[in-house]
Amino acid sequence: MSTLSASSLFKIVKSQRDYYFSDHLRENLVQKINDLSTTIEKLKQEITNYDSSYKDEFPYWDKDQETLQRIFQRLVKQRDDGIDETQKPKFDDWINRLDAIIWDAKELFLTQEIGLSEWNNNKKYLEEVLVSLETLGNQILSSDDVISYLKLISLNTHTSELGHFKEFARGLNDEGKSFTSIFYFLKDDEVSCFHKLHQTMKPERSPEETWIWLAGEPVSLYTKDSNLTEKVINEDNKDTTVPPNTWFAAKLSNGNHNTTEACNEQFSLVICHCSPSFLVSCYHDLTEKHKMDWDSLISIYQHSTEDRKKTIVFTHGRKGKIRSSCSGAEFFESRITSYIEPICLFFNNMVACFFPLNISFPY
Repeated sequence: MSTLSASSLFKIVKSQRDYYFSDHLRENLVQKINDLSTTIEKLKQEITNYDSSYKDEFPYWDKDQETLQRIFQRLVKQRDDGIDETQKPKFDDWINRLDAIIWDAKELFLTQEIGLSEWNNNKKYLEEVLVSLETLGNQILSSDDVISYLKLISLNTHTSELGHFKEFARGLNDEGKSFTSIFYFLKDDEVSCFHKLHQTMKPERSPEETWIWLAGEPVSLYTKDSNLTEKVINEDNKDTTVPPNTWFAAKLSNGNHNTTEACNEQFSLVICHCSPSFLVSCYHDLTEKHKMDWDSLISIYQHSTEDRKKTIVFTHGRKGKIRSSCSGAEFFESRITSYIEPICLFFNNMVACFFPLNISFPY
């Protein structure tokens, strides 16, 4: 059973508030906003000097992202509708510069407004959580309590993953890269299904994701390349980073599979930190069939010996698919309840050599 006291959660939230909302990181964001405004104003002067109708139609260029997007679309249309060839390089330059501005704004501001309102709202959220926890002392929190006090929402309202989350920070780091951070809460019966973060339109803006353990059970992160790799984050090894465009999944490492009640009271709280910022457009997951196959493979992996784990590898199959070396019996074993596991193990030993299982996986 996982335990987390209100006082421990208070310390966790306070440390995030103090770090992510320091004067230093605020100055980074303010400077970026000023730089964006300066760049937008310069671009505005160039474009309106060429075509004054842009000034009349779009009086407030630096106020919101929607206006910038409409200007971008009009520039593209004007260029493609057959302007003089000598003017096309100029339009291409404006379009490219405006495109970069729009992407920066997307990553830094979840709302349409370009400014500090979202930063202030996130800080206010953390401070409200601290107030609600401060009077509880060492009261032990249930999983539902953690979800309630952190104001977490179900992740599957946004993606196909299970668990609960809340974005609490979005800004600019010292390297000039945008970032987002969320609290992510997983119960024992929940899985962060295989997915990858890849910005198809702008691959160079694909984020890497760092998982940081905060409390509860250890968490296993599974990444897929030529084989299945597991990295565990816990109190001793608190973080690991998944590179961009990498298929990965996560699940509690020390799950108790005996009772529903036990499952509900085993959990883990982590931070998922993306840089560049997470955008919904970079999220890619699997088909329902692939999810079922690969969630089962995680279960096989977790219940295998160390020697057997080494055999759960992937080789290129026909038509660009990936083939797992685990047996059909192992796959079957992962789908049935724990009380008949001994029978399945016997079945596995008898037929593993005769019924290999192919599990396809997209690139």
